[in-house]
Amino acid sequence: MTNIARYARCIERISLFLLPVPVLLLVFKWTYGVFNSNNPLHCFPDSDISFSMRTMPLVARIAGVCVDSLSVIIFLAGMYYIARIMRLFQQGETFSLATISLFKTISKLALANAIYSPLSVTLLTLIATLHNPSGQRYLVTGISGVDIVNIFLVGFFFIITSVMHEGYRLKIEQDLTV
Repeated sequence: MTNIARYARCIERISLFLLPVPVLLLVFKWTYGVFNSNNPLHCFPDSDISFSMRTMPLVARIAGVCVDSLSVIIFLAGMYYIARIMRLFQQGETFSLATISLFKTISKLALANAIYSPLSVTLLTLIATLHNPSGQRYLVTGISGVDIVNIFLVGFFFIITSVMHEGYRLKIEQDLTV
């Protein structure tokens, strides 16, 4: 049990340390070309999207931040729940209703992110090029093999955690009957 507590403490610290990273990346991505044209993080290679980002109006940037923020919020919530699970592991609650409930919540967040990922690509390409003149606007729709695999695996993880949650709830109910 001491190894689990030590590993849990390490993972908890790493997850809490990494919380500001997606927020910083979001800020750097959407301030591309606003403060200077030599942004140190080249989020977009030299292409039509890069030109579009440099000339993008403020309203479009705000819309893009909103679309990107949803996936960042899902990620931050997942990291927070991972830290909570690690705290429970440190306290010795490896198999408890609270732990299983947190795993189920994380699986819901992961499934939401897996489904939202292909949708956000479509929305972001539309937002990034909507202010361009006719003939230079893009609408990219599609779902890749990686997206399908992610949705399938995370969906399977969600089903497993739901079954575990229901099984643990039934076990507690059965333990209470005489």
